[in-house]
Amino acid sequence: MVKAFFFDLDDTLYDYTTADILAKEAVREYCLQNLSISGAVYDRQLAKAYVVAEERIGRECAAVHNRLIRYQCMLEMLKKPLFPHAYKMYRLYWDTLMKQMTLEEGVSLVMKQLKEQGVYVGICTNMTAEIQYQKIEKLGITRWIDGVVTSEEAGVEKPDYRIFSLCREKAEVLPEDCVFIGDSLRHDIEGAKQAGMQVIWYHKAELSEEEQQKAAQENIPVMRQFSQCIELLQPYVQRGRGQKRCLED
Repeated sequence: MVKAFFFDLDDTLYDYTTADILAKEAVREYCLQNLSISGAVYDRQLAKAYVVAEERIGRECAAVHNRLIRYQCMLEMLKKPLFPHAYKMYRLYWDTLMKQMTLEEGVSLVMKQLKEQGVYVGICTNMTAEIQYQKIEKLGITRWIDGVVTSEEAGVEKPDYRIFSLCREKAEVLPEDCVFIGDSLRHDIEGAKQAGMQVIWYHKAELSEEEQQKAAQENIPVMRQFSQCIELLQPYVQRGRGQKRCLED
């Protein structure tokens, strides 16, 4: 019987991609109005700043996600003043993103039913702890969450198996008694499988032919909407290891 469910956060429990686009647009407009940086220059230099940050920090460190460092790098390359702009851009990005966040339909009910079954509910996410905690609070799901693991705490990024191992250690369960739900095949699904967990691939769009083949070959259950899969998730909790079922609508 499954004893613990772990959820990815970004692009699983809410639409990060859309919120990120809008947040970047807000910062782009700020740069135009306050620093005379055109949209094209902003896009080009921010992309370069990502690379510089990765080279300085390393891809396996959660600090690589820090928008303040990215904006600092960008302003330095453009010979623009850091103060007060770097931190204002940082706050504008996250304030805008947080305002755009909306919990995916059906998530609260799924988590509620899991808790009623006595199942441990956790979140496992790349990025820094402070920002991810703010997101969890904003989404209004704190009542259902038993534990959180961030890549900042684990010292490694998904798909490294060690971040998943920390999840199950916190839940005090065996890997085979865990289910991990996430949107990224590489970071969530393959990483969790490597750690010995059962998995459910959350994929809102239609699967491509290649993705369908991958899911079929590796027997990966797929679900497209939390709201349409509540009844299917319930028996999944009650099954033992090896009794997998496709959750795709």
